[in-house]
Amino acid sequence: MMQKYSKWLILLRISSCWLLTACDCYFQGSGLILNYQNQRPISEAQLVFHRDGANKDTLYTNSKGEFRYNDVAGNCDYKNLEINHPNFSSLNLKIENGFHDSIWLQPKERQRNELKVLGFQPDKVFTIDSFRSSNSANSSAKDSLMCDGWKLNEAEIRQVLASAKAITGQERHYYFAVLPCDLEGHILQGDQKYGLYLNGGAWIGISDSDSTWLFGNFERSLDHLFVMPVDRENAND
Repeated sequence: MMQKYSKWLILLRISSCWLLTACDCYFQGSGLILNYQNQRPISEAQLVFHRDGANKDTLYTNSKGEFRYNDVAGNCDYKNLEINHPNFSSLNLKIENGFHDSIWLQPKERQRNELKVLGFQPDKVFTIDSFRSSNSANSSAKDSLMCDGWKLNEAEIRQVLASAKAITGQERHYYFAVLPCDLEGHILQGDQKYGLYLNGGAWIGISDSDSTWLFGNFERSLDHLFVMPVDRENAND
């Protein structure tokens, strides 16, 4: 009877191994991503796990800078980890199975350019043409009434343009809200015509026939012109 039971136990183990994809093993790792300068947690840091460049898995740290990663794989001794964040220098490291530790990132030295798109100079004479209010189709905000009554006059638009700073698409994603309210129109300067887009989340798009450039408002004195200002706590991390 014992011999028969042992055979069934062996078969059960073999079946379990088969269910785990030909005896693949279980990889797990967790940790905390921190700012090297002030030890504050870094939220929304992008983590890419892979081994030998294959089977990449991407996740992001939570609001406390924490991450947890689990995977069933054929090789479980280590994973390569790439960490990216717009405010910090990227980091590549190898973590072993069972990793649980803190990781520190070095802040980047931030440099922002004034708004200059091809020949457009916000401090020179320009005309604002055919400006109108619209509703952003890309907004994820649930409250469509938050923008009721929001508008900017020509003088305010000129203030915003004069102080705007260039941002990347990644920075727009992390630090600026895409609200269901915006202003669209054109600006004319000399013989050049540019498309102009202002969102209530304090960011701007300027475009010509080929490209679109993104800019953000970082001036506290102009925050009152927008429904929601930039997320300074994280943007200045």
